[in-house]
Amino acid sequence: MTANELPYFSQAFPFTPMGQSSDVQEFIESQLPPKKEALALCETYFEQVSWIFRGVTRLQVMDDMLPVLFKEQEATPGEDYSGPHDLALLFVLMAIGSLVRKKPSNSLGEHYHQISRAAISLQPVLEKPSIVTIQTLHLLSIYNAMSGSDLKSETSMEMTWSLITLASHLSQTVSAFLVDRYINPDLFSSVDRSTYVFSLIHKPVIL
Repeated sequence: MTANELPYFSQAFPFTPMGQSSDVQEFIESQLPPKKEALALCETYFEQVSWIFRGVTRLQVMDDMLPVLFKEQEATPGEDYSGPHDLALLFVLMAIGSLVRKKPSNSLGEHYHQISRAAISLQPVLEKPSIVTIQTLHLLSIYNAMSGSDLKSETSMEMTWSLITLASHLSQTVSAFLVDRYINPDLFSSVDRSTYVFSLIHKPVIL
């Protein structure tokens, strides 16, 4: 796969296009910046934006996700952060971080945003959605609003609302399995995801 083919997968979101998803995931992994840069962008996100969106914690990203995605350690049981939606979550975090760092870069933010969309399309969003799937959709809606793209056209504004609405609806699906928390406490070791899921279900959607 080449960079020219990436938009094909990005534009397919939220559907999964035909093709070798393993090849696309390998290409997406090759687009990861050096870990130092990824850490800096994620840190910027937590310093500047996490007060708006508390559904992703520093512990989840810094201690659990990054070491696995950068192949420094194996995932702990019940916390496999090596899938395409995990990559999508990291890239959208970096996309938002690119918008709010000391020297903002809309072009870098959009680059990471397109990669995030391509990554999330590699695995069906509606089939067995995970907490990471919901987190990614929620952050994609925030990126769309913060980047100003929702001001350029009515269609883009509709995308912002569609993403957060989809995240909210999927959280209702995931909530049906929250009983696993009491069967397997390790399932929620990094962040109290059940609180996050129920907050999406019950509170009004506000951007």
